[in-house]
Order: sequence, then C-alpha cells, then structure tokens
Amino acid sequence: MKIAPDKKLHLIAGLLVGVAAVFVLTKYGFATKEQRIFVASMAAFLVGVGKEIKDKFTPGSTVDVMDAVYTGGGGVVGSVAATFLIPFLNN
Repeated sequence: MKIAPDKKLHLIAGLLVGVAAVFVLTKYGFATKEQRIFVASMAAFLVGVGKEIKDKFTPGSTVDVMDAVYTGGGGVVGSVAATFLIPFLNN
C-alpha cells in the first residue's frame, strides 16, 4: 500500500506530538503508562483536527478527515514507542 506524501507528513507530525507529550507527561509524573499513551494520542489527534479546522477557513486549502486520522495514528505509534523506550533512556 502506497501512502501519499501528505499523509506521511501527518503521520510524522503526529508521531512527534505523541513522543513529545509522553516525555512531558513522564517528566511531571503523570499517572500510569496507559494513561500517558491515551493522553498523548489524544493530543496528537486534536492537533490533527485543529489543523483540519484551520484548513476549512484557509482559502485554497482542502479539508481531509483522513489527515486527522493519520496524525492521530502517528500519535499512537509515537506515544507507545516513547513509553516503552523511556526506561532505557533513563539508565
């Protein structure tokens, strides 16, 4: 399956948001691993939705719900990866 370049950018953006959110949540001792993954994934998804809302009001831009889905998916991947890599980085 070939992924369009635009979708790859959304996936990468979501991944970065997910990783960053997990690092911040972990630094401040936010709850359990599962909760950190959930909150970081939702943060990425909300960034994707926010970007699509911005596109709706930007002349020349198109709204694509799948962009938000790819951003959220990247957030899931990034938050899970970061959650399980953090213990190795702290040693």
